Amino acid sequence: MVLAVKNPHNPVEYATRISCPTLLFFGAKDDKVSKREIEEIFENLTGPKELKIFEEAGHENFLLNYESEWTREVQQFLEMNR
Repeated sequence: MVLAVKNPHNPVEYATRISCPTLLFFGAKDDKVSKREIEEIFENLTGPKELKIFEEAGHENFLLNYESEWTREVQQFLEMNR
């Protein structure tokens, strides 16, 4: 007998419990997380939030591959959310 196991990992639902300032990065060419899912996560965040989309990125390390843009975005976000 094989039982189907539902994936308990639900970032869209988790986001409803996050109220601290959140900077969310997304790669537009991500093949693991859809734009719809990232938008739902973003909408469910309850605190100050910002979504930065890297148009040429996939599901990858933004700091390693887009260091100057990543650094600028993080610095600006931290300045605005002191």
